[in-house]
Amino acid sequence: NEAIAALDEFLARYPNDENAKQAQELRSSARNKLAMHEVDVARYYSQRHKWRGAFWRYQRVTERFADTPIAEDALVQAATLAQDRLGDEETAHQLWSKYLQRYPQGKKAPAAQKALLP
Repeated sequence: NEAIAALDEFLARYPNDENAKQAQELRSSARNKLAMHEVDVARYYSQRHKWRGAFWRYQRVTERFADTPIAEDALVQAATLAQDRLGDEETAHQLWSKYLQRYPQGKKAPAAQKALLP
């Protein structure tokens, strides 16, 4: 996104500027909105039983927007879709492992641990 790139450039050039805090907040807000858009599209695909498209969008959030609040839920959704809808146990296992690495005390940590049992 061009706006985020511009904010990144501003923050890199002027980290101590009086507007740096506002620029960081704008950047964070823009990234959250982009992540939420991806999740909205994933939900749209899920409602239409387009599991692969939904999976791809959720996974994209976990990779491109890992620093956003919605990333944890997106990772859970991607792992669940891989396991339950796509039948891809290897990918589900990798995603549940990633979940535990990123969110060891996360709300779905017990489910992740259970999914990783042999």
